[in-house]
Amino acid sequence: MNLFLMTEEPADISVFRENLLRQDAGGFCSFEGWVRCTNDGRSVSGVEYVAFVPLATSEGQAILEEAQQRFNIIAVSAMHRTSYLRVGEIAVWIGAKPRIAMQLLKGAVT
Repeated sequence: MNLFLMTEEPADISVFRENLLRQDAGGFCSFEGWVRCTNDGRSVSGVEYVAFVPLATSEGQAILEEAQQRFNIIAVSAMHRTSYLRVGEIAVWIGAKPRIAMQLLKGAVT
């Protein structure tokens, strides 16, 4: 099962991780993207993410499905926040469970 979520509130990453804990593969790869303290060389206290959620959700799901086919992934989960996020908050989380780990690592660097 693929899971993609757009949310204004902080998400419990363990829910997305649990979606990937399956016995048909030996591991998963994840990425966390945080709000950083600078943008274009200037200090910032946060960032405002705005999205048309219905479209962003359908596009996000389509991206997960394409990645699953393209990189031979068993399952994938992702989350992207909207609203004002302070420095250090998680803005995006992506996790994928590959059939063969090296295939996923190859996809991550292409």
